[in-house]
Amino acid sequence: MNFTIKNALSPVKEGYTTLDIQVMEGIITQVGQNLNVIGTLIDGQDKLVLPGFFNAHTHSVEKWQRGIIPPLPLELWLAHLCDFAPLDMERVYLSALGTGVETLLSGGTSVVDHLVLIPGQELETIATVVRAYQTLGIRAFIAPLIQDEPLTAGMPEGKLLASHEYYCRSTDETLAIVEQAVINFHKKIAERHGSHLALDRKCQRRIYSP
Repeated sequence: MNFTIKNALSPVKEGYTTLDIQVMEGIITQVGQNLNVIGTLIDGQDKLVLPGFFNAHTHSVEKWQRGIIPPLPLELWLAHLCDFAPLDMERVYLSALGTGVETLLSGGTSVVDHLVLIPGQELETIATVVRAYQTLGIRAFIAPLIQDEPLTAGMPEGKLLASHEYYCRSTDETLAIVEQAVINFHKKIAERHGSHLALDRKCQRRIYSP
């Protein structure tokens, strides 16, 4: 898609100036004044042009619980957060799609999604979110939340010696999923997307080791 924005306002050190922006094949190719019109003409008069904002921390799948959890200390709030109906791939896709759309409509062009993985379907969860962000064309950095210990392991115990249930994945299984995710997705989406790792507080020390 080729277009030219004419006479847009741009902030400078003192006040504003007007400028034109040429975009070819989705890439800004030239910024200046009195540029020739290439492709569709967009009138930028009285419109402010800014660099795309960066949504630097979000959890897309939490869209379904927005506004329904009472204000509580973090650990208690997290307990409410984790007590929800199991996710399915359609909701994972729609939540990522909605997160991307909200980011774009707010002036954002990039998003970091700390993604909650469905146990037993971890790689499919990541693939579903990749597909959603690629559909929108937004730049996305997907950072799966990983853990190898249950939620209760991250809660303060005081002087109690609490015992915790076994988590559904071992440390080795968790690391294998992360390795496979990098193999499957990192190079494939490197141009407009990225893959990162978000460590939950419910991880054994070995996962934090290089």
